[in-house]
Amino acid sequence: MVRIPLKRRTQNHFKSIYFGVLTTGADCAGGFMAMRLVQESGQNVSLLIKDFKAEFLKRAEGDVLFTCEDGSAICVLVDKALISDDRVNTTVPSLLGSEPVAIFELTLTLKKRS
Repeated sequence: MVRIPLKRRTQNHFKSIYFGVLTTGADCAGGFMAMRLVQESGQNVSLLIKDFKAEFLKRAEGDVLFTCEDGSAICVLVDKALISDDRVNTTVPSLLGSEPVAIFELTLTLKKRS
């Protein structure tokens, strides 16, 4: 989970969280899990975001909590990357709390480097 507070630096002139801040939170929620698993493997694997989709449902007028509940798919992706020389991809959703203000889908792409 990633929490981003509504503060002077994260809010726009409408007193809601900037679009860019929300997308960064979604990137971190899905990407941190994959980064941790890659680091724990001790192998050299590149991690990129290949695709990013967002659906904004309402304004984020307070602190936001990003969650990524697809850890098992990320584990499988990292395992595939560690045994393959090909680039592997998976799409993971990232939600904003129990009453979402937005829904994000990120396609993570991994490739083992020599």
